[in-house]
Order: sequence, then C-alpha cells, then structure tokens
Amino acid sequence: MNVLRRVLRWFFGFVVVGLAAASMWFWFTPVGINNYVNKITIQLALGSPQALTQVGIIDDTLLDFHSGKLDDQTIEHEKKMLARLRDARAGLDDYGPEGLQGQELLTWKITAWFLDDLIRQGEFEHSGYRVNQISGVTVDTPQFLTDGHVIKSPRSARRYLSRLTEFGRVLREAKVRVEDDRANGVVPPDFVISQTLLGMRSFIEGGAEKNALVTTLPEKLAKVDGLDEAERAEIVTKARELVQREVIPGYQAMIALFEDMQRTANHDAGIWRLPQGEAIYAAALKSSTTTE
Repeated sequence: MNVLRRVLRWFFGFVVVGLAAASMWFWFTPVGINNYVNKITIQLALGSPQALTQVGIIDDTLLDFHSGKLDDQTIEHEKKMLARLRDARAGLDDYGPEGLQGQELLTWKITAWFLDDLIRQGEFEHSGYRVNQISGVTVDTPQFLTDGHVIKSPRSARRYLSRLTEFGRVLREAKVRVEDDRANGVVPPDFVISQTLLGMRSFIEGGAEKNALVTTLPEKLAKVDGLDEAERAEIVTKARELVQREVIPGYQAMIALFEDMQRTANHDAGIWRLPQGEAIYAAALKSSTTTE
C-alpha cells in the first residue's frame, strides 16, 4: 500500500509538472507564432458567449460556462475588448516579423493586418447604425437563438430559457447605445428607420404565442431524450412567459425610440453626414479593399 501511495504521488506530481509546463508553453509564454495566435484567438472568443456557441465544440459539455448567456452590448465591454485587441497586437511584435519566413511569416502578416483593422475600426465609438433593418441585436439575436443555439439535451433547453431572459438585457443595453449614438449625431436616415420599424413591429406582431422564439421550440424539444411530455410543455410555457416579459417590452421600447428619431430624420444616406464620417469611410475602405 505504501508503495502504491508513493507511485500515485509520483504520478500526480508528474502530471502537475507536465500541466504547468504545458500552460507556460501555450498560455503564459507561448512558444512560436502559431501558439501565440491560438492563444489570442481563444482570449478574444472568451469575450463572446455567442461566438463560443457558434464554434460548436464545447456547448453542453463540462467546459460550457457560456451557453446560457448572450453578448454584452455595453460601451464598457466594447472598450474592454478593444484593450484586449491592442494588447494582442502589441504582443504579436514579440514573435516577428524578424526571424520568420514561409508560412510563419505569412501567419504573422495576416494576424497583424486583422488586428490592426479591428483596432482601427473599433476606435470609432459612433461609426454606424448599430440597429437597422438587416443587422443588429433586433435581427441577429433572434436568428442566433433559433438557429445557433442547438437544443439537444434538457440542459441546453434550460440554457435556451436563460438566453431568452438575457435577450431582455441585450435589448436594453442596445437601446442605451442607440440613444448615445443619437446624442453624438449618429441617426439613421429616414428610409433605414422605416424599414427597421417594419421589421421590429413584424417580429412582435401576434404576441409571444406566435413569436418564432416560442413556435420553433416544440419540434426541437420533441427530439430531446430525457424530457417527458409534461417537461416539454413546461419549457414552452416558460419560453412564452419570458418572451412576453423580457423580449416584447424590449422591442416596444426600441420601436418607441425609432419612432421618435423618425420625426427629425432626413433622407441623406452618405456616411459623410456623420461626425468623423470621412475618417470612418477611409477606415472602412481600407478594411474592404486595403486601399489607403
């Protein structure tokens, strides 16, 4: 028995040392450009629960800490992520381009361009219409919840309900950002507002009972093992209550804000009309075409 204990202590000691060495090699002081790029990719992904879900690997596993959450829409989070990007870009210079060649040099150049581009565009706090007819939380989040969040177990079904609650927070945070944009001279043109209002009104028309966040659930739950009929009905009922309590009021508040903006909006569509419009256009042009 004493021999066995000594062997086990030696074995676990070896494992601990190995894990410590591996963490230093990959995480704390990554060896090589490829390990560094992997590290910063993970760091940036950890800031987005929705991105982690879209990767589709760790949802509903022991590593799943995120699938009941939605992305943070606050300016504080945006600044935090921008700081991470700047740190990642500064660290990249420790790995090149001097001394690199071939594929590693190409990896460094692509990563440098990608980070520089994100930082350049992220420095404009009021650079566009964050809620509009084709993108933004009122369009992207419902699509993510119905198509991106896979319900394959009782746990993932409960996490879906958590995300419905989170959707209310997301809408409130996005509304604050739209109001801040407006205060800083960024208001969508009238035709964008009209189409955005059309989409938001259509989404909540018919109430929670007919909302896609509820009506798509029964078919998904029918394929989940471990849920009986009563449990499935309870989840659908809870989803309906959450949509009614969290989601629909969030859309109604956003609709009221856009109706108010519509009263004074004009028909000018060019980005030149925005504060810093010329610089925003230059950054967007460089991002899309590499043109200076």
